[in-house]
This record gives sequence, structure tokens and C-alpha cells, in this order.
Amino acid sequence: MISLMYAHAVLMCCACLLLLSGALIARLAKQKKWWLATHRSVGITGAFVMAAGLCSMLLQVYLTGRPHSAIPHSYVGFMVTGLGILTPIFGQLQLTVSSARPKIRRLHIWFGRSTILLMIVNIIIGLSLIGIL
Repeated sequence: MISLMYAHAVLMCCACLLLLSGALIARLAKQKKWWLATHRSVGITGAFVMAAGLCSMLLQVYLTGRPHSAIPHSYVGFMVTGLGILTPIFGQLQLTVSSARPKIRRLHIWFGRSTILLMIVNIIIGLSLIGIL
């Protein structure tokens, strides 16, 4: 069962790197033709990898019968996953709902920033839980 914990850690770290890459692409490569398609692909992939990381830990909790959501790492993790799923939804909405584009764009940007920041904090909390930090 320990392998699911490692799978969770690896998936979440990969998701964080993907989301950070997507944010950097949006920040630094907007003058390139490919930036939006790459930003979108990397962000959506990061959200799916994050969801897979959450599922791996939920599966471990289910298989071991341990109580879940009893620690701050779990609470922050659920919040981060929710933000990580909503961020690409807002990103797509800003491209399709022109009447509210500026408001949705701000939501997309701040949800993205919040997701990355909270994910980094939660990775540090998680690594300290397993004794690495």
C-alpha cells in the first residue's frame, strides 16, 4: 500500500510542475503564436494529473480503512484539487463568454495563482508528514 502514497506524492509534484509551467508560459510567452494552445494543454494535463494524485490517495485510504480528511494536508489538498479543476474551466469560459471576459479572466488568473501557491505549501506539509522535511 505504501506505493500508492509514493504515487500520490509523485503525481502531485508532477501536477505542480505542470501548473507552474503553464503559468510561466502565460506570463513569458504571450508574444509567441503557440502560447495559448500550450498553456491550455499543460494546464489541463496538470489538472488531470492532480485529480489522479487525489484518487491514488483516496484509494489508499479506502483500502487501508484509515480515517481520511483528519489532517490539514487533506483539507488543503481537497481545496487545491477543487481550485485546480476550476481554473481551466474559468480559462475556457473567458474565451467563450465575451460579456464577462474581464471578470472571468481575473478569476482564472487568481485561481491559478492560488492553486500553485497552496499546492506548494501542501507539498511541503505532505513531505513533512512522511518525514522527508
